Amino acid sequence: MRVICFVTACSLLIATTAAMGSGDLFTSSSNIFRLFSVEKEVASNLRNFIADHEQRLVELKQMADKLEATPMPLADTDLDPSESFAVLKRLADSLETVKAALSTASLKPLTDIEKHDMMPIKADVEGAASALLRLQRTYDLQPEQLMPQASGTDMAIIGKKAYEQGDLLCCITWLEGAVPQLGNESGEYIDVLDHLSYAHYKTGNVAKALDNAVRLLELDPYNVRIQDNVEYYRHQLARSDNTTVITLTPNYDADNKLKRDQKELKRFRLLCQGKKLHTPTRNLHCELKTYGQAHLLLKPIRVEYLHEGPQRLQVFRQFANPTECEHLRLEGQKKLARAVAWTDGAFRPVEFRISTAAWLEPDHDVVLAKIQTRINAATQLNLTSAEQLQISNYGIGGFYETHYDHHSNNERTLPEGDRLATFMIYLNHVRKGGFTAFPRLGAAVQPGFGDAVFWYNLNADGQGDSRTLHGGCPVLQGSKWVANKWIHEAGNDMCRKNV
Repeated sequence: MRVICFVTACSLLIATTAAMGSGDLFTSSSNIFRLFSVEKEVASNLRNFIADHEQRLVELKQMADKLEATPMPLADTDLDPSESFAVLKRLADSLETVKAALSTASLKPLTDIEKHDMMPIKADVEGAASALLRLQRTYDLQPEQLMPQASGTDMAIIGKKAYEQGDLLCCITWLEGAVPQLGNESGEYIDVLDHLSYAHYKTGNVAKALDNAVRLLELDPYNVRIQDNVEYYRHQLARSDNTTVITLTPNYDADNKLKRDQKELKRFRLLCQGKKLHTPTRNLHCELKTYGQAHLLLKPIRVEYLHEGPQRLQVFRQFANPTECEHLRLEGQKKLARAVAWTDGAFRPVEFRISTAAWLEPDHDVVLAKIQTRINAATQLNLTSAEQLQISNYGIGGFYETHYDHHSNNERTLPEGDRLATFMIYLNHVRKGGFTAFPRLGAAVQPGFGDAVFWYNLNADGQGDSRTLHGGCPVLQGSKWVANKWIHEAGNDMCRKNV
């Protein structure tokens, strides 16, 4: 696979929000930030409803209190993973509570929520859980570092998601954190112990598997399956000295949908963590460039080279000012939709690219026109055949697996030619994570507010350069906004030959 880049009223509420949300809200920090406002309005609508339905107060008041008590972040750039997961789960849970408590009541006061077209569903919670696991694996973190205030139920959800993904190491870390917080007579507690027992067995820790199975049997003494498990685990322990040192490693399959080489994936993760993997063969430098153009004499292009290879990996420092960056974010926000990638012969949403995106024409407005002219000046490339400016926003754990920007091996022939070069502007300060990493070059670019990174995707003969394999590291804290401009070959023949 190649990749490029209640009653009638209640039913209406559920159908509308589910259709519009489609389980993609977690892919955008912008959407998640808006959910905090939705949360307050949900609470307000519930208060109005409660006034007319006193007999149904108990469950609804508890839910409204919980929603109202949540602190409101200042901006999407202040979000951390635990807040993002929590707001998705709270709102998804609230809809289920409303359905259960008000199944026979008129919900007219609540239908105002329809106008938000943003109500998280179960798929959003599952997506957020997957994102937290991705962060755990990429940055080698423990559950308490990601979600220090997580409830037992939250930890159980994430642990069972890891179990589903086949990552038993991460599964164990979350479920062991969930057990002490859950009441030992609840169904959830029994379910967690059951998962935990089997996870320990599959990872070779038969002693812990037996311990959990015995605890299960005490709670459910007539369960034949658990009885058999206890007997089997005891038999296995009797056959061994139980001195084997158990070394567990995460299962990264869930983060490797494209089935990249494991060594390259390890390099990618190390680069995401800020590790240095490449020593240049010659001194790299910074310079001010004017290209002999008078208008650049007063404000030259500030260039920093990050790698000595023909890809010309470089950063244009302070390429866009804060006002321009904010404008691009706001204009892009109006059109954000789940990002897609070219795979199996079509553009479609994919699990290896978790973000939202919007497209803006070069003549969209004066700011876009200035950015277009500046990109031309910085790269000295003809932009006539370049694609529209793509604005992308990454939400909780948002990332893009390692991929190529070019269409290699003539898989997809375009009249404007292949993607000669990539120009990407970082539109905000990313608190933690979100690097752009090149595992084969051993280089990574840390997002700098207003900076732009540039590289060539093709060799001088027009063939794709396999060394440009790159990916977007998961966002650990805050959010990440970027603007991408892909520049095609048409009109740039001489430039390509001179690479």
